[in-house]
Amino acid sequence: MINTLLVAVILSPLLHFTDIRITLPQASIPHYNYAPPAGMVRRMLHLGDIPGITEDNWRGVETVWTELMSYNTGCSTIDTMLDYSLPENRELRRTSVTFTFQGVDITQTMALDIYVFNQLESFERIAASFSECDGETFQFRSSEVSPRGSMVTEAFTAIPADQLPQGVVGYTSVITAEDGSQRTTQRIVVPVIDEHNNPGLIALSTTTDGPEPADLSPVDLLDAALTRAEVTIDPAALATPTPTAT
Repeated sequence: MINTLLVAVILSPLLHFTDIRITLPQASIPHYNYAPPAGMVRRMLHLGDIPGITEDNWRGVETVWTELMSYNTGCSTIDTMLDYSLPENRELRRTSVTFTFQGVDITQTMALDIYVFNQLESFERIAASFSECDGETFQFRSSEVSPRGSMVTEAFTAIPADQLPQGVVGYTSVITAEDGSQRTTQRIVVPVIDEHNNPGLIALSTTTDGPEPADLSPVDLLDAALTRAEVTIDPAALATPTPTAT
């Protein structure tokens, strides 16, 4: 069953204040609906921030907002860290948005002003997990490729540090269903701070059909995401070792 919510979104200067009809899959949203906090809508990616989306084609983009996000990987530290990132300010609580454009799912998950004992330690755990999972193969049930939630096989590869900005970690995941169909995701995770040194985490990903990543990389979205969120990469993370491909 599908719920539809009409949300007013302030777009970039390219796309002016516009009403966008947002389709919310009821099964994935707590309490059967999810209205994203206005503070998060303002500070997350807008349509005009995504390369290729213009005034001529933006109406064909499907936009889905959720609170919880399925990361669909056997390397599970990322979803644990993001799903349990509790905000000091409920208006900045963890939120996800996915834009589907020309066969690519573009997803941002963000939690700001989060309550953590050690922001750097949290990020180091994610970086270490990616290194440990690098080159591994996982099997689990997923509807990412098969709508019936059948068994899939995932090939997980950490993105080498020299292919990422300093202070960012990421991975490539190729998921193969029993019938041979495939979906490939690239995701990066970024520890951030605002002007008051409040910590947060941002995850950006692109997913497309087939065994190769989308032409659009999540790194291509990073500058816009940082600018929208009014944050910078946490300087402490800049000294954190990032994965080296094996």
